[in-house]
Amino acid sequence: MSSILEMTVEIVKAQAAQRRMGPREIEEAIRRTAAALRAVADTGSAPQPPAPAAAPANWIRAEEAARRLGVSRLTVYKYIRQGKLPATRQGRSYAVRLEDVTALRRGLRRRGRPVVRARRSPRPAVSRRRRAARRA
Repeated sequence: MSSILEMTVEIVKAQAAQRRMGPREIEEAIRRTAAALRAVADTGSAPQPPAPAAAPANWIRAEEAARRLGVSRLTVYKYIRQGKLPATRQGRSYAVRLEDVTALRRGLRRRGRPVVRARRSPRPAVSRRRRAARRA
């Protein structure tokens, strides 16, 4: 038991050195780490973290919202930062309600912006300078 306690203290010291932790955070980190180390000592394998909750059917990821809006993923993140598109964090990614995406899409259409961007035409075979030189 003392080896688990010593290991716990060393792990928490390392965590506290990486970022500023208050007394309650340190106490909670000690409890979590000790519980995990006890579980490893008892079973021989690490405990599995709980599975992330699945998003409801009317929520989509930012990448899917970008596809539906016809913009890039970074543009969707910009809309989220600006407050144009409400979203919630799910782990490291964002979840967006489908209704909000369709409302934003309608709003983009009303402002005269095309929702799906037209592709740029390929570069002309002859540059402007060459054309000007031929004319002269």
